[in-house]
Amino acid sequence: MKVVDLARIPRSLIPAERDGRRYVIITMIDAIGNGLFVSGVVVFAIRIVRLDPQHITLGFSIAGLVGILVSGTAGRLVDYLTPKRTMLITNSVSGVACVGYCFIHSFPMFLLLTCLDTALNMVTIIAIAAYVAAIADGGERVRLRAQGRSLLNAGFGAGACLAAAVLAIGTTAAYYLLPIGDAVSFFILVVLVIPLRATGRPGRGDEQHPVPTLPAKRNLPFLAATALNAVLQLHETLTLIIVPLWIVVRTSAPKALICVLIVCNTISCVLFQVRAARGTESLRTSVQKVQLAALVMLPGCVAVALSGRIATDLAVPLLVAACASFTGAELFQTAGATGILYALVPPAAIADYAGVFGMSRAAQSVLGPGVVGWLVLKYGATGWVILGLVTVAAAALQPIAISKAALLLERKASARLQPSLEPR
Repeated sequence: MKVVDLARIPRSLIPAERDGRRYVIITMIDAIGNGLFVSGVVVFAIRIVRLDPQHITLGFSIAGLVGILVSGTAGRLVDYLTPKRTMLITNSVSGVACVGYCFIHSFPMFLLLTCLDTALNMVTIIAIAAYVAAIADGGERVRLRAQGRSLLNAGFGAGACLAAAVLAIGTTAAYYLLPIGDAVSFFILVVLVIPLRATGRPGRGDEQHPVPTLPAKRNLPFLAATALNAVLQLHETLTLIIVPLWIVVRTSAPKALICVLIVCNTISCVLFQVRAARGTESLRTSVQKVQLAALVMLPGCVAVALSGRIATDLAVPLLVAACASFTGAELFQTAGATGILYALVPPAAIADYAGVFGMSRAAQSVLGPGVVGWLVLKYGATGWVILGLVTVAAAALQPIAISKAALLLERKASARLQPSLEPR
């Protein structure tokens, strides 16, 4: 594993508090291992496991569906175990699962490990959201998550560079370094999680905040907001999958531009995520960030649409402008969505609501490539314009769903407190 020199990381990316520093370091180490394995898993599956591409894509799609199911149900597990114990368990099992990749040579075993890895990752994400809610207050939570995401992008980029070196070597022994390196990162995480502050009590939840009577699955406006968030989060699929496909199939731009755009996106997220998170201390401003993300994304869709109809020397700057647009949408949407979660939900319900809200990311990763890919590759420029308008419409509906979800939570909280106000 590459040693991270914290002295070279900008001060704005490192939290002042000890708990916050531990959190972002854990996030970065996790991202290095993830970037290493994810960047080379397709080649590993073909060369070592001996799978055909159809089985690989099928495996990832099924794993994505498992991720959706786990996101909606794992909140109670995190509350029961506490975030720290959950992370100890998930990282330990994930490390063992990564080692397991070295011993498989069939699709069923590949599918089993991929689904297990996805499920554990979703549970870990929920545990991290609950942990941040416990160690930080108010707008500091959003800033802390933004700092974590910045270093996550830096770590993922470092892991991807390591994967590129492994793939360049191209030997069987080198390919095994992909899952082994990821396993090592998980075992390092276990060691780093041990000294974390314990929050909540096993089997009891957080006693400082009574558990609300309205679970996330029964908050219908919140479920609507989650569905809308899946649309607003499509920038991830656009940057990593759809735009590269568009460049190859519909434009005369050089294929090397794909790597340049992805690198620029990663660097921008490292440098500007914390800045984009400023002003998300309240629910209102967080919703405004999400709406701004949609407005920023619309011209990017138009730019990509035009790039397929003009010469290369004009298509390249249009695609660069579209990348900048989608990156801006990612920065604002990520900050806004995080702010919405922490400003809307009571502290004791973060795990439950974060799990359900996380279904939006899993859903867009499963449905986004197929639905959006079909839309823009079949209908071309018209498909891109439709996509941009649908995103703006989702952002316009989001405040309505969020306000109704907040109202339901307030009513339930008031109803729960009412008996204690009556004289005895």
